Amino acid sequence: MTKEETIASLMLFIEKADRLAGSAFVKNAISGSGVNLTWSIGKPVTVTRKGPDQENIDAFVLTFRFFIQDNEPISLRKFAHVFQSSFVLPQDTLDFDRVRTYVNAFLDSATMFELGGRISHRELMEVFIYGGLSHANRLKKEKYDEWMANGLLAPFIQNEFVVVLFEILNAVVYIKNRSEIVLKRIQV
Repeated sequence: MTKEETIASLMLFIEKADRLAGSAFVKNAISGSGVNLTWSIGKPVTVTRKGPDQENIDAFVLTFRFFIQDNEPISLRKFAHVFQSSFVLPQDTLDFDRVRTYVNAFLDSATMFELGGRISHRELMEVFIYGGLSHANRLKKEKYDEWMANGLLAPFIQNEFVVVLFEILNAVVYIKNRSEIVLKRIQV
């Protein structure tokens, strides 16, 4: 990777991370996100989700996909090349690798949901993004529709999706902060 390519990748990562961090999704998640479960004798149980609305989620995921889709130069997998370049200090590389390892471990860990088997955070994220939001994958779309058809389950699993997005966002923001330090060092 040339110095110019490294700088361009760092700048793109920082730009997209800033867009996510300043989004309405983040503002609404921070101001109160979760699930309310109410019931009383003789009345049906109601479950509602609070936090980012569908428009906030759609807008967030549009940019979020830069960090998870390997056809993007700043996906966490491809961005590793930036942190392996000769312009980056070994400690920066270690920090990046540590965060990326954490993200993968988190995504591969189990959620609280067991629907025909334990659902991982990665599966949940992929079903929502590639089945619910973009409808790119038929099997994921079928699974998403099945999950959303369950009125009691849907708000809980939607909330877990918000949690997954936020957890990965935290890692992206950490990498963005490291990227700003690296960029300043390279541009001197």
